[in-house]
Amino acid sequence: MTRRKARLLTIEDRFSREGLALDPDFSLTSRRVIRTLDEIAAVRGYPDRLRVDNGPENVATAMLQWSIDHFIDPGKPAQNAWIE
Repeated sequence: MTRRKARLLTIEDRFSREGLALDPDFSLTSRRVIRTLDEIAAVRGYPDRLRVDNGPENVATAMLQWSIDHFIDPGKPAQNAWIE
């Protein structure tokens, strides 16, 4: 009714097809995405791979740094050349 666009953060385990998170809001920031991923990781552990779209919350500097901290071994930038 207010014509505001709603955003929806959906996180799914692609192997088991299990829905891990569903966060609706009018605005999603990279910090909120990181917080949700860390909450999931506290229960299930960090995944081996993470696939995201090119939304502004996923290409922000905070998300980039979080990805480097959790998915790239120190001294091995070839693991993900796009992030490095």
